[in-house]
Amino acid sequence: MARVSISSAPLSYSDLDTPLTGFIFRNAAPGHRPGLLLIHGATGLDDHARGQARRYAELGYVVLACDMFGPGVAGDRQRVVSLLTALRDDPQRLARRARAGLDQAGADWQVSMYGGASHGFTHADAVPGAIPGVAYHAAADQCSFALTRAFLAEAFAGVGGPA
Repeated sequence: MARVSISSAPLSYSDLDTPLTGFIFRNAAPGHRPGLLLIHGATGLDDHARGQARRYAELGYVVLACDMFGPGVAGDRQRVVSLLTALRDDPQRLARRARAGLDQAGADWQVSMYGGASHGFTHADAVPGAIPGVAYHAAADQCSFALTRAFLAEAFAGVGGPA
């Protein structure tokens, strides 16, 4: 299968007084495309998160890899834990932060769980034992990607999205 040309560009926006910088990923195919919001893990908008956004852009979606932290947080474990705790303790702030880069409403969603998989199971660089409870799980990664792809195909059926 030929590799699709993917472009990415930073997108600056804000949540109240917090400046945020996400990235938009899209493939070169012409026409309107359905959009996805990708929320990064605890390490921030890193190479893994951008790689996952690229993965969905290769399927034909326009993907906003959003920034949940703002400047100077990613890579600073103490600030990450502090921010994640604050977001966990303030669900309205968490939801507002996730929506800050979007205009749309009426999203469809679902949760799937994978037995035997730890936190970070799609992160190929996660070394078992390096961080307790975090490890890559190839079978769960492949299964979750396939389920998500099927979910998105069904959700966007008839609106000119990817097959």
